[in-house]
Order: sequence, then structure tokens, then C-alpha cells
Amino acid sequence: MVLCFPGQQIRCGIPSDPRPSASNAIPSPGFHRIRRIANFIFIPGYNNGAQPYGKWAARDMTAYSSWTVNQNYNYDIYFVNLYINFKGQHIQALQGSEGLGYNYPRNALTYSFGYPYNLQYGQVMQYCSGKAAASKYGNGFNSQTIPCDMTGGCSGGPWFQSFVTTTGVGTITSLNSFIINSIADYMNGPYFDSSIWSLYQQCATK
Repeated sequence: MVLCFPGQQIRCGIPSDPRPSASNAIPSPGFHRIRRIANFIFIPGYNNGAQPYGKWAARDMTAYSSWTVNQNYNYDIYFVNLYINFKGQHIQALQGSEGLGYNYPRNALTYSFGYPYNLQYGQVMQYCSGKAAASKYGNGFNSQTIPCDMTGGCSGGPWFQSFVTTTGVGTITSLNSFIINSIADYMNGPYFDSSIWSLYQQCATK
């Protein structure tokens, strides 16, 4: 996905969500700077300039004020509803989707994906994998961290449990949120609990 601000673009990686009632909904990174959804474009399958499925504009966003106002990283997530494309297709119908999980086991084998600027300038999707552990961030952040060398640009990329490498199918249980400068090669992400599921349900009704 690409966020467009005056004079700049921010590219991040995000997946589409599977529920039939929100087939045009995707979890997004919680940039508190987002003000106008007209500046949000989702480009599924982006690879070094190629856009095999076209571009999808945002229709609506749903987030907790705990993030948008208080910047509480436990709630660093937006859910985004997309418009249909010019052919009248929903994103799920065209590209497929991944499952969304909540209250999944902690400390599990996890795969993370994104488009970080430090690897091929954010032009090709990258991934990390490893066993999740409790984050060392502190400050009331009760979520997890995984070994990962991705940096800026990968924000919002999904974390999967039960990921099958041969099919690319798994269950999304978190996303790339932030790194700690003093702890190299680790990515932190919010734990998807019942509150995240409730946020999704708000999005699914839009």
C-alpha cells in the first residue's frame, strides 16, 4: 500500500482480510498522521514497479483512539475498507485473502512480510521468520517481538502463525509496528486479542 502526502510517498506492506462481510477490508499500519483516506492506495502483489492487480483506493478506516490520540502501541492498527475496482470487483474476489486470528498462542513460530527500504529499496517483498517472544519495549507494551532485519517501509506487514510456505496461506496474528534502536534486528508488533477482533467487527459493518 502507498500513503501519499504532499511531496512524498510512504510504501508499506499489508494483506487483505478474508471475511465475506468485509471482503474489501485490510489491516493497515497505525500511522497517526493519516487524515484523508483519499491519500491511501493499496497495490496488491507489488514487485519492483509491477502492479499485477492494479490499484485499490481506500473507502473508510477504523481505528481505536488509544492509537490515534494516545499512540498506545498495543493498538497500532487500522482496518481499511477499499472501494471496488473499475470492473466492479472486490479485492478478495480478485486476489484471495488470509485469515485473521485473535487470542492465538504467544511465543509461536511467526512469519513477517513487508517492503523495507533497507532491502532492495522497498521494491520487493521481504520476509522474516522466527519464534516470537515478549517485547522488551516496556512502557505498558504487552505484545511481542520477532527476529527480523527489516526497517522502515515494512510497517503494517502481516505476522502469520500456522503459515504454509508452499501455499502462502496462514493466519494473521499481528503486524510490523516498530523497532527499538538499541535492540538490532528485532521487530515489535501488537498482540491481536479480543479488542482487535472487536475493532475488525466495527470495520466489517461499513
